[in-house]
Amino acid sequence: MRFIKINPLFYFVLFSCFLMGIGESYLSMFFILLFHECGHLIAVFFENIDIFYIKIEPFGITIKMKEKFIMSQKKEFLIAIAGPLTNFLLSFIIYLLKNDNLSFIMYGSLCMGIFNLIPAIPLDGGRILKTLLLNTYGYLKSYNYVLYITKIISYLMIIAGIFIVIKTNFNFSFIIVGCFLLFNILTEKNQSYFYLIKEISEYKNKNKDIEKIPIMTIGINKDFYVRKILSDLTFHRFYVFNVIENGKIIRKFTESELIDSIINFGSHIRIKDII
Repeated sequence: MRFIKINPLFYFVLFSCFLMGIGESYLSMFFILLFHECGHLIAVFFENIDIFYIKIEPFGITIKMKEKFIMSQKKEFLIAIAGPLTNFLLSFIIYLLKNDNLSFIMYGSLCMGIFNLIPAIPLDGGRILKTLLLNTYGYLKSYNYVLYITKIISYLMIIAGIFIVIKTNFNFSFIIVGCFLLFNILTEKNQSYFYLIKEISEYKNKNKDIEKIPIMTIGINKDFYVRKILSDLTFHRFYVFNVIENGKIIRKFTESELIDSIINFGSHIRIKDII
């Protein structure tokens, strides 16, 4: 199926694990990860969100949604919490079966659910916390607060990991998780721009007196980077941009067109990429 893709590394990792004699453990862990992602997938279908594709990775599955981050608070909350809840459900079912052969999956699934509830991005707990803060702080501040909390948790995990390594001379798991969270903060940096755009767009869509908002016209060069404009956008004005070349206006576009372009192509583009 074109809808489902498989990373070639999956076959390599699977074959390598069986060669090393840990094939069954790998399949058990993969099943736990798969079950977790299936929880998200069920929530995605339940909320009628379109999907580009589902990709099977060496350590789980990736769900590529068309909406990206642009979804309602309720949808984002339900999709985020569905994964851990599915893990807890799996552990509970195995507990009721009282089958010792499935104890690894039971405890592994329980740990997976608890781990993903850590309030740090990109874990489900971070996404859940962000949605809970939205009503009070809005999109951008909520996102930045969660990033700040993620940074604190990352440092604490790395420090705890160093002490554990000193004591055990082996267990690097806390250090690895802490470094992973810190690295993710770097990759998430540009997302704050998207949340700023989302917040401004939401405000103006809800404003019933849009005709009363002052219009500000800005002259701009076609080689200007779009991201440099973002800090000028506010709730209280609607912007019209005049692209100027050789002292003449060669193109006009509105704030709405700017927002759509950034959502579709990213904040790294130049004005000439819009026109």
